[in-house]
Amino acid sequence: MSTSIGCRNMVSTSSKTFDTGAQTLVERTNGLFVELVIAEGPSMEINGVAHTFITAGNFAAARAFYGQLLPFMGLAIVADTVNTFYCVGGRTGFGIHAPTEEYAGQRFRQGSVGLHHHCFRARERADIDEAYDFLLKIGARIVHAPREDSFAPGYYSVLFEDPDGTRLEINHVPGKGLLAPGTEIGGGYADGTQNG
Repeated sequence: MSTSIGCRNMVSTSSKTFDTGAQTLVERTNGLFVELVIAEGPSMEINGVAHTFITAGNFAAARAFYGQLLPFMGLAIVADTVNTFYCVGGRTGFGIHAPTEEYAGQRFRQGSVGLHHHCFRARERADIDEAYDFLLKIGARIVHAPREDSFAPGYYSVLFEDPDGTRLEINHVPGKGLLAPGTEIGGGYADGTQNG
C-alpha cells in the first residue's frame, strides 16, 4: 500500500497544528489551514516537469531572448513558428506563445495571479556564474547576481527577467537538497515572505 495526500483550505481560527489521525491541519502564514487527508491506495511518482509555456506580451522580443537563452542551457529548438517557440532538453521543456490581440504589449506583474517565477536547475555551481556572464551579454535584467540563499543547503542562484519582466531563475542545489533527511526549507518559503 502507498499513501496519497489531498488538500483543501479552511479558515484559520488559531495558530496551532492539529493531528486528527487520518487528517492533519497545518496553519499557514496567510491565515488559512491546509487540511492534509492521508488515504491508503495507489499513487505515482512523476518524472519531472514535461514543459512550461508562458505567453509573451512582446513575442518578437521574447523570441529573440529565449532563442539565445534556451540553447545556451542545452535545450534544442523543436518548434519555431509565427506564434510559438519551444525547446526541450535536460528532462525539461520550455516554450513561449504569442499573446492574443487584446493582451499584446502587456507585461508580467510579479505577485499577480498566475506564474510567480520559473526556475531552471543547473548541474554544477559554476554553471550559475557562467549563466550570469551570459545573461549580462544578452542584456537580461538581473534581479540578483549569483548568491547563496537559505532555501536549501548550498542553494546558489541567479534571478533575472525576460523582456516582458517575467521572473526567471537558474539555481544549483548540491546533493539531495530538501530531500536529504532532516532538511527543512528555509528563506522566504519557510516563513511566507517570498513575495519579491
